[in-house]
Amino acid sequence: MTLQIRARLPQPLRAALRTAYRAATAPSDLVAVRELARAPNPDAARIADALRAVKKPLPGSEQARIDAIEQARTRMERRADPLVDGSLNVPPGYDVGVTVSQACSASKPLFAALLLYHLAKRFRPGTALELGTNVGISSAYIAAGLQGRERLTTLEVSPYRLRLAREVHARLGLANIGYRQGLFVETLGPALQEIGSPDLVFIDGHHQYEPTLAYFEAIWPHARPGALFIFDDIRWSQGMRRAWAKLREDERFALVVDVGVLGLCVGRAPGVSGRYQSRRMYSIVR
Repeated sequence: MTLQIRARLPQPLRAALRTAYRAATAPSDLVAVRELARAPNPDAARIADALRAVKKPLPGSEQARIDAIEQARTRMERRADPLVDGSLNVPPGYDVGVTVSQACSASKPLFAALLLYHLAKRFRPGTALELGTNVGISSAYIAAGLQGRERLTTLEVSPYRLRLAREVHARLGLANIGYRQGLFVETLGPALQEIGSPDLVFIDGHHQYEPTLAYFEAIWPHARPGALFIFDDIRWSQGMRRAWAKLREDERFALVVDVGVLGLCVGRAPGVSGRYQSRRMYSIVR
């Protein structure tokens, strides 16, 4: 069904079709995860394990950590006050008319955020990098998955969104997060010089073809061999679809996993031969 036809359908019907489609594709997703777990790449099993863990109960202390993040999300979702209150020096028009609730609505939903948590927990990156903090939900999940071992650096252009994120992280007791505010073209280079070689990279901002590829190319020379790159909203626009089509065929990646909304790519590492691409999974995260 094309995007134009879907756009003409009433919202209740679109929701019903999505639900039916997820139910129909769920069995094939389970098969795809089983195939991934058997792929000849040591990181494939870790990603498969993270995908399986998304909808399983967590141990008590971990669940309490996730509940606290979701409570922070709920508080922001209930805030109808403007994001921009004039207290920060921002050019007129930036984020004007956006409420805190609307800003929060752009955050990754629960299952996708949980996948970030489980990936961070299983890959145990020495250094993590996020492009696109928004109000801090995804960075909270990644930082919680790191479990205080190492540091996440997150970049955000909006000072108002970044201020909210800092407040959220402080309340959650997440002290392993560093922040840079400004355009990615201004902050990415200095951030990479500061943090060194990232092992986990979450690219979640400026969802267009050229910028997505440009940010990846800027990060790649700094990334450790075998680094995990997570690309968000890979089907958000035609530009992002084109970017994902190019990225998933990039020979620099030894492992490519398509989770529908997220694209997971693991760089080549010494001692790892071959290349594996998963089939697309539809219903695990959304």
